[in-house]
Amino acid sequence: MLNCLLTLLRVLLLGAGLLLPVVADAQTASPLITTAETVPAVNQWLSPGDRLQVRLTGQPGARVTFLNGHPLTELTPAQAQGRQGVYQGTYVVQPGDTLNNRPIEFQLMTPDSVLALSFSQNTVRFLDPNEPQLAVPGRPWRTSIMAWAKTGWAEPNLATSIRWWCCTSRAGWAINTGCSWRPAS
Repeated sequence: MLNCLLTLLRVLLLGAGLLLPVVADAQTASPLITTAETVPAVNQWLSPGDRLQVRLTGQPGARVTFLNGHPLTELTPAQAQGRQGVYQGTYVVQPGDTLNNRPIEFQLMTPDSVLALSFSQNTVRFLDPNEPQLAVPGRPWRTSIMAWAKTGWAEPNLATSIRWWCCTSRAGWAINTGCSWRPAS
């Protein structure tokens, strides 16, 4: 589907005279984007003030953006263990931002105006602090929250509360009240 859309976009731009045809030998052409990922490379739920960090490896000397035009900076080979074409960027989530479990889209534009698109393997969700977060027992959230709690990113009481709720609750939902997890009434 994505290839179909890109082909349609190229045809429209060629027809309007806005894009010159690019001819490349398929045997010698290398991909413009090798990797595009969130850092860390896991599904993320972020609140206003949290940082979304991304990394892309691709053709050196290009203009690379994500999230509708936010730029990535190309690292020097000294910063990227001797490699060229490594880009990284950070976005601070703002109140009112919306993104609902979507992969991050990356765009790479070469100096000769060839555009390449790529998407992160993982998804990102921007949380609204004014809405309670609901979770269903027995779903993947439980494993990821427990892993998060065990890494020390959460207060010890939160890890204990989550473990207690997962093991003892018979309720169908849990509500994150901002300070603790409790069975929904």
